[in-house]
Amino acid sequence: MQGYAATENIWRGLRQDPAHEAELRDRAQRFIDRRAADHPTLARHAQLTNGDFDGSFALGLETILDGIEARIGR
Repeated sequence: MQGYAATENIWRGLRQDPAHEAELRDRAQRFIDRRAADHPTLARHAQLTNGDFDGSFALGLETILDGIEARIGR
């Protein structure tokens, strides 16, 4: 979960212009997409055009909690 929070803090500190942020995310996603054969797992999970940090954090937390729940057998 620290990774999600740290990513948002760093990103928001460096990117203040929403238009520039969207363009940068789009360029980075295209870069990953072009190299999907070399990095299939990254390409499958990368969603760089999604700027919803709160949603990403919630998804990560839910994934961790689901894993804990499955582990303890509830």
